[in-house]
Amino acid sequence: MINLEQISNPYQSLVPFSGISKNFIEKALQNNKLISYRTYAFFGTLKSNLDLIYQQKEQELIENNDVYGRNFISAWIKE
Repeated sequence: MINLEQISNPYQSLVPFSGISKNFIEKALQNNKLISYRTYAFFGTLKSNLDLIYQQKEQELIENNDVYGRNFISAWIKE
């Protein structure tokens, strides 16, 4: 496991807090059922654009279903 306290994050300034929330999407799709949900881009950019150490941490966060990624993907089914 990578200890983020031991490394600096050059991508931190690239992560503005804005966008659409999961709650907003749930309200907009209230006649639909959420099937799956996951977040990504925890460091403000896609994993493929990150240095190796951040790619590894990004993968850890994805595998742990962390909900604080900058972007998200979801699957819905109409009820």
